[in-house]
Amino acid sequence: MNRRDFLKMTSLLVLLPTVEAFAQDVEATAAADSNSENRKRWNNLTPEQKEELKRRYEKLKNMSPEEREKIKQAFGRFKKLSPEEKQKLRQASGRWKKLSPEEKEKFRKRFKKFKGMDREKRQALREKLKKFKGLSPEERQKLREKMKARRRSGS
Repeated sequence: MNRRDFLKMTSLLVLLPTVEAFAQDVEATAAADSNSENRKRWNNLTPEQKEELKRRYEKLKNMSPEEREKIKQAFGRFKKLSPEEKQKLRQASGRWKKLSPEEKEKFRKRFKKFKGMDREKRQALREKLKKFKGLSPEERQKLREKMKARRRSGS
């Protein structure tokens, strides 16, 4: 699974329980009387929320059984994550959504390059990243500036 598929699946996973619940509520609401709890919950949603849920429900409904199974498996893994891990995943998904198409393409290329590296090089890169994250904000900024200067000079 590539990074883009992973991020799509992650965003679906984050919303899957809500979509499934509301999808069931929508179907149940059609059969229930106007005083039902489902109707009240549906009526409390904004028009934008209703449209988004309908869109996601249609997307889910139109998936192949294989795609649905992948979503279910990924959701199972998501449910096992700690609250902190879930929050990190949601934040990453939010950051990804805010990127421009050009930035997303840049990250896809980097990810593809990373995946193309042999195991030792990937591990070495992970170690460097770990050390970088251990630096103070000032040290990180100095290192970033040093790397920018290096790239500009072509070394």
